[in-house]
Amino acid sequence: MRNNKGQALVEFILILPILLFVVMAFIDVATIQLSKYKLEDHLDQVVRLYEEGKIEQVNQYGENKKIIVRIEENQEYATITVSMHQTIHTPILKQKLGNNYKIETERMVYLYE
Repeated sequence: MRNNKGQALVEFILILPILLFVVMAFIDVATIQLSKYKLEDHLDQVVRLYEEGKIEQVNQYGENKKIIVRIEENQEYATITVSMHQTIHTPILKQKLGNNYKIETERMVYLYE
């Protein structure tokens, strides 16, 4: 009988970098998705404050939560955009998406008169 323990170790060492890349990429993508969901919650709060006419509190909320809030008003509606940057840790994803991946969501609010 031959001992195959050495062969299994070599195969594991060959597969390990690919396995680590897949795990890191999965964690980065999951973190981006989680940040997107949190940004949607922040957008709900910003829209609520905007509809109540509390523009100063909207800016303060953005500073407290470390998000970027942009409001563009038109004659009939306002477009409220919130965004943030997410750091990417996976080497190949970092090269494709950039180190600070921008996550953004927006909503249009009808202006009443």
